[in-house]
Amino acid sequence: MGREEKSEETNQCDKCGRSDTETTWIYACDACNKEIDTRKTYLEASVHRRSDVSANRYYFDEWKCYVKWLSKFKPPKGMWFMSLPYVQKNELETYKSYIRFKK
Repeated sequence: MGREEKSEETNQCDKCGRSDTETTWIYACDACNKEIDTRKTYLEASVHRRSDVSANRYYFDEWKCYVKWLSKFKPPKGMWFMSLPYVQKNELETYKSYIRFKK
């Protein structure tokens, strides 16, 4: 999944000696492997299984990548359901250009 790399930084207080570790996750698009800037909007989908408490999460930097990934996606054994990325109002036209609904 796209959240594979991380960096940890440990800071120690000069006055009390208390240590604090800060973990920074680096997200990468699951379709194109490009690093995702989490300060901007990105897409997240998750696959849930009946036997698992947690879900497998997938990250995408744009709708084009999500559609590319989804077209090649093969449901894993025991898949229960998939949560699709949220669509924000300002992304609606972009979303419509990549996803076509059948009646």
